[in-house]
Amino acid sequence: MTSSSMTVRETRSSLFRINELRFMDIVYPDISIDSEKMTFITGESGTGKTSLLKMLNQTLSQTSGDIFFRDENVKDLDTLELRKKVFLCGQSVFLFDETVRDNFNRFRSYRNMLPLSDEDIKKFLDLCCIVTDLEKNCKNMSGGERARVFIAIYLSFSPEFLMLDEPTSALDKDTATALMTNLKRLVTDGGVTIAAVSHDRSIVEMFADDTIDLGGKKNG
Repeated sequence: MTSSSMTVRETRSSLFRINELRFMDIVYPDISIDSEKMTFITGESGTGKTSLLKMLNQTLSQTSGDIFFRDENVKDLDTLELRKKVFLCGQSVFLFDETVRDNFNRFRSYRNMLPLSDEDIKKFLDLCCIVTDLEKNCKNMSGGERARVFIAIYLSFSPEFLMLDEPTSALDKDTATALMTNLKRLVTDGGVTIAAVSHDRSIVEMFADDTIDLGGKKNG
């Protein structure tokens, strides 16, 4: 595992580069995120970890500074097109009070994607370590189950870059480890790039290819 804290690593495989970035009173170090790696973003509360993820797909706009996606400034890109490649799966899980199957296919329809077969839905659920009846209503699931269904739906979009905000916070240790093992395999074998915010040091130590440490709370 290597650390990219407070540095810019210029490589041909850089997916994102961040220069002189600021959001409100938070000043970020210059950093890069490499493609086909699992990068973890760590730091105390208030250091802007979630805000950083939101700025990468322009859910939030930076106060100043530049964000480059494949060497193109995101300010010059079509935001909707950017979000077709860069997905943010946040902590706030929203699922409809419908079946697991219906949730998959409703979210996919919003992105003009075809419905999935039951077999394919189960493959994505398996990746997220959840075995469930596709007819089960998501409102009757536990918080951890809902979180994993939510991630599975996002994986079904075939993202180029997937951002996860505390993906293991609602999970026990064994389930968290199994989930991250499967996600790391997607990175290694499937060419997906993942960036995840996490406070779980053991998960970071086990699975990070790179770590961006935002440190303690900083005011600009």
